[in-house]
Amino acid sequence: MPRHRGWGQTIIALVVTVAACGQQTTEATTTTTVPSQPTEARAATTTVAEVSHQDLEEGLPRGGTYGFVDITITGATLGHIQPNTFLRGEQALSDSNHVFLTMEVANVSEKGDAANWPPTPYGLRVLGESAGPPQMLEGRPHIGLPALTSADVTMAFEVPDETKFADLELVVAQEDRIPLVIPLVGDLPSPFGQVVVEAIGEGPARGAASGCNQQLEVEFLDSTVSIDLLDSESYPTAYGSRRAAVGDRFLTVETRVLNRGGSRCGAGGTNVDGSLARLYVDDVPRAPIAWVNTTIAINEAKDLIWHFNYPANADQLRILFGSEEAEPLWVPVDVSAVEGL
Repeated sequence: MPRHRGWGQTIIALVVTVAACGQQTTEATTTTTVPSQPTEARAATTTVAEVSHQDLEEGLPRGGTYGFVDITITGATLGHIQPNTFLRGEQALSDSNHVFLTMEVANVSEKGDAANWPPTPYGLRVLGESAGPPQMLEGRPHIGLPALTSADVTMAFEVPDETKFADLELVVAQEDRIPLVIPLVGDLPSPFGQVVVEAIGEGPARGAASGCNQQLEVEFLDSTVSIDLLDSESYPTAYGSRRAAVGDRFLTVETRVLNRGGSRCGAGGTNVDGSLARLYVDDVPRAPIAWVNTTIAINEAKDLIWHFNYPANADQLRILFGSEEAEPLWVPVDVSAVEGL
């Protein structure tokens, strides 16, 4: 509908076309006519500005997960439009070509963690080269977005004139972390998710941390490798954004620990904490990056979760539970299932 301004009006015409690549696009042309000036300034003439853009529809929405945040691109616009007029429903000519992305960002954490990513993690690649940070960002859902909520965001990037939708990829990344890359056209990368790995062990280990010297039996229930830590049962914010560093992976091990008793001390239980488990990476020990701190009474069993990080190119992984001086339990971990991911 024309928008009346009292002294002029704007007429918008929409034409739906089908691009050669098979993507459906919508091309909009806005013509703004400025009438002649009052009688004392009749020398002024009519000015016409043409603004056009294309909307990507086919292939959207598309997205991925970064840490505990799901990002879904719902719209993409490309053309000579000023970033500061796009959100108000108006269009004005720009000397620079811009791409506008509209997205939904959802915090999927179930443990109450708010999304908090300083600095802004969003970037754009044009034919694999960085286009830099957004020129405009409307909405900041990466700052303080509560758990299990979502928010909308629109951003604009300046791109070369000859840019096509097929040239563009949204990149979400913090410094030194594995990036999330979402191409606007074509196949999406396979999600990494969690890959089950083999880590089986059952037997006695001595609880060295408490000094009670009680015998613990450890059963390995589940072992997974991932690039995101989600909803840790131990320390929910133990590793920053919970996105693995470039070249690293997370190893999560779920165990059941049973206290068989032995020498008694205090209330008769034994303390289990992060000092009781180590991941040996090519024979070099690493402490857990997140663990539990709990007491297990005699003849009581508890399910405990341990998180480690390790380099993806490691040749050998082994878990040590207990103390080398007190009959430890050694468990080899086979991560061959994640090779190439």
